[in-house]
Amino acid sequence: MNMPLLSRCFGTVEALFWLPLHRALGSDGLDRVGAWQSAYSGRGLPFGTDRPTTEALRVLTAGGMLTTGGATLGKAWRLTPAGVLTAMQSQGLNPEFSRALLGRIADAEAGSRCTMPGAGRPLVMAWQLVAGAGEWLSDASANDAAWRAYQDALSGLSVRLTPLLVLGLVDLFTDACGRLWGVNVTPEGRAALTDWPVAPAVDADTEACFTAWDAGYTAGMGYATKPPPPAFANVVTHRLPASAWQ
Repeated sequence: MNMPLLSRCFGTVEALFWLPLHRALGSDGLDRVGAWQSAYSGRGLPFGTDRPTTEALRVLTAGGMLTTGGATLGKAWRLTPAGVLTAMQSQGLNPEFSRALLGRIADAEAGSRCTMPGAGRPLVMAWQLVAGAGEWLSDASANDAAWRAYQDALSGLSVRLTPLLVLGLVDLFTDACGRLWGVNVTPEGRAALTDWPVAPAVDADTEACFTAWDAGYTAGMGYATKPPPPAFANVVTHRLPASAWQ
């Protein structure tokens, strides 16, 4: 199977799900990205740009790394749990770190004092996952150097958090500025706590897979400005308020 192509698909989706924390999208941009996230979760993304790529995607699908179906059969794909974890392994990353993070989020959620306004869902906020951020990001916002340190820590967290977002095990809620954020374990995430997906062992060129992932990530950032498919154009993203609450 084409592991670099799988890595490129994963990089694209990683950028899409990480965009709300990568830049200030504003309300319209957050809705646009949310619409694309819904499109990916509902039917997939068009990873195939030519016949050879499409054929390689079909091989990955037959191997259990991707799934496609419905009206978009052969035109849009989603990564399976095995595909996500295999893509991680192909870059030398350990999926067990994501499994541990899921457990940490679930534990923190049980004692959380913050809830999603209007929904009552308990949230694990940024400062509970990023050491040194300070409650309501007070320490991270102290000065430019502190904010850069926080961003570096956030980048490290993204490696472990992204698979949970892509697989729908955790939901991410942010404000329109991408500063305030929190996560919540989904019912699928609860199930994964005791039934974590297993990925097959892979023999991949780590450097080639990382290069492919990087190209995919660059492509995925483009969804910040790309108009969503008509079927998802009316998606309104549930966002956090800019002020603190308990």
